Amino acid sequence: MARRELIYYDSRDGRRSGRSPRRKRRSESDYGGGNGFGSGTSRRRKFSIVDRLMMFVSLPVAAGVVLSWMARMVNPAAYGFMSAAGLFMPVLFVANFLCLLYWIIRWRRGVYIPLAVFVCGLWGLTLFFRPALTQNHADHSGDRSLLSITTYNVRGMMRESAGSSSRLHSSIAEVIAVVDSLRPDILCLQEFASTPENPASRFEASLPAFHYRRVEFNVLSGEGHGWGNAIYSKFPIVKSGSIDFEGTNNSVLWADIAAGRDTVRVFNAHLQTTAIKASDERYIVDLDFVGDDTRASRVKGIVGRLTQNYVIRALQADTLAARIAASPHPAIVCGDFNDTPSSYAYRRIAHRLRDSFREAGHGYGYTYRGFFNLLRIDYMLHSRSMECVDYASPSFDNSDHNPVAVKLRMR
Repeated sequence: MARRELIYYDSRDGRRSGRSPRRKRRSESDYGGGNGFGSGTSRRRKFSIVDRLMMFVSLPVAAGVVLSWMARMVNPAAYGFMSAAGLFMPVLFVANFLCLLYWIIRWRRGVYIPLAVFVCGLWGLTLFFRPALTQNHADHSGDRSLLSITTYNVRGMMRESAGSSSRLHSSIAEVIAVVDSLRPDILCLQEFASTPENPASRFEASLPAFHYRRVEFNVLSGEGHGWGNAIYSKFPIVKSGSIDFEGTNNSVLWADIAAGRDTVRVFNAHLQTTAIKASDERYIVDLDFVGDDTRASRVKGIVGRLTQNYVIRALQADTLAARIAASPHPAIVCGDFNDTPSSYAYRRIAHRLRDSFREAGHGYGYTYRGFFNLLRIDYMLHSRSMECVDYASPSFDNSDHNPVAVKLRMR
């Protein structure tokens, strides 16, 4: 077989050569040019120190958001620490969004993780925030076909004295003023208290329009006095009862109310407390843990109490969810759940119900006046046969909770 000889030409003078030509170095344009994920420059360029630090921050934040999502699905009895993660879901979501902005500005591959977490988490954004653009500005004040209902944790009808958190005085007059301003047809109260000094009869005498009432005292403090839940109604209460939780002072008071042509079952719930004391709140909010040599044991105690009460609330939520499912009438479930929307308790209770805030609320939703006003723990849920057309949660300083007032229309 004849031997083949490869002949090359030198481009400079046209002479033949037996050598292979030198491989031409590829220019930036051969890779598509420019900056971005597809450019050769980006492929060769390494992360800066700041990029590495942001990646170190972005990964734990993204993992925290995922854990806070999963907290709704997992019973605290199995994984209590995940419930604590759910408590910080709004903060983690904002932190992830800030990380996303950084990576968008830098336009690096680090954008993928916070972007995926942000997009997947949009479904839960309305649990905490509803844009003002979606607010319904219609005036429903004259519409008598609507059912107006308010839930309010009144903190024992007591409030702190000015300049002193240890001195308390009666807030009955302030609570009455709040009720008068909201003008509900049905009023549900938690931590409702009657004492010889401030009897419930004084409160009831100032609200003559509420002809029907049911009061359930879980803690007795003398004949006819105590502490518990109450339902006041301008419509007849045809039947009522309570769900008592063993080993706690919490309960659910329910009543079947004949509101016009419809009968609805109203559940007024006060679930297990978080057991976070005022001193614990100040310890966290005022950043007292910074520089505290005992902070490890102090924080461990706070987390331990939180976890323990998550478990108790989960059991109470399971019980309440079963009673809601068995209701013979459309249900309205309201009260102080002592848990956030990213919790197992909320998910169980809200199953097959509508959240009034997600329907008609606006802005950032919070009802607890503490912990930087971050927590929504008071709710107004209702059956799908109703529609919420108005939601409000105004802030008053006579309680550590905001009232939640809604207007519902039967479909």
